Amino acid sequence: MNARRVASIVEAPGCVRRTVLDAAGVDTTFLVQQLGFKRDRQSPLAISRAAQFEALLERDGRAQLIQLARRHLDLELSDVRVKDLSVAGTRSQVRIAADTRRTKLTKQELGHILRREPGAANLLVKPLTTLTIGNLEAQLEQDVLAFAEQGALHVVAIRNFYMTRDDADPTLVGQAARETAVHVLSLQRMAEALGCDRAQISTKVLLVLPRDLLFVPTGVVIDVADEVEHLEQAIGRIGDIEDLAESLDLIALPPPPETLSSEDDHEQFRGEVRGALRAMPMRFGDGCVSCAMFRSCRQEAEAERSTARLGSVVAGLCGETGSIDAVLDLVEGRRAPQSISEAAISDVLQRASRAIERAEIAGVA
Repeated sequence: MNARRVASIVEAPGCVRRTVLDAAGVDTTFLVQQLGFKRDRQSPLAISRAAQFEALLERDGRAQLIQLARRHLDLELSDVRVKDLSVAGTRSQVRIAADTRRTKLTKQELGHILRREPGAANLLVKPLTTLTIGNLEAQLEQDVLAFAEQGALHVVAIRNFYMTRDDADPTLVGQAARETAVHVLSLQRMAEALGCDRAQISTKVLLVLPRDLLFVPTGVVIDVADEVEHLEQAIGRIGDIEDLAESLDLIALPPPPETLSSEDDHEQFRGEVRGALRAMPMRFGDGCVSCAMFRSCRQEAEAERSTARLGSVVAGLCGETGSIDAVLDLVEGRRAPQSISEAAISDVLQRASRAIERAEIAGVA
């Protein structure tokens, strides 16, 4: 469970399939590979560029990063006290599991900061926070946390998409905002657990991006308050995941076989996986693109001729009538409406159909 996967709760809300798979800790990328779908791979150039940009920001004691935090977040940081909570930075600590150790150290350092204890760190590198979703705990690695002695704690998120002419791709900025909101919410809840005011965790986030092709670090401040609120509401709707699972007639996913001797064996295995997935209702929509299960669910929606395959606007218009064939039968009078909702859908679509016919006749004339 990373920030991107948690953020998808907002992008595709109400999807029981995703909720159950996430709760079970299923590697959905591996799962769709077993179903025969190719894995989306980030280009080697993009990976290399990201590594170069992070290395650039780590030079000279993170001088450029500190300067950006001072300029864009109005932080003093006159006496920079850095605490490295990365795997490498905490390796010499007590011998317990790495993630558990880092989470405890993050909570400890956060407590020092929020209580404004003398000598507390004011720049945390790679802290690890947690966020409870239903009865599942996600562990989330952040880039940097910067703290002003008289202000609030700010999340600093490092991304490698370009800033061009004081502007960046709004789609990528939106995605970064939703992912960063996950970190902000996890910090707010950790602050409450420490007996501190969650308002000490600012929703104003600093995005650090490379400018043009020159790779000059630049900063953009975004307020993710709305994203945090939507995420918290979405998590609140999930409830107890075990109760949800018990309400379904679930089928266990088959273990991946070590050897499959023939194509028939492959197809039998894939059939068992598809059968297990069909026991988990999906909610396919426009927000599913970032989900690893996207291609699998899209294929299923196509096979079932679901209105969801035509987009969320069409699916929303068709309401409870989720089949394309059923909708067409209503429009063309082959089936009488079975409810008030279907009658309304039929009326709207029939009027639209007549309008299209008139437009086509006028165009011919």
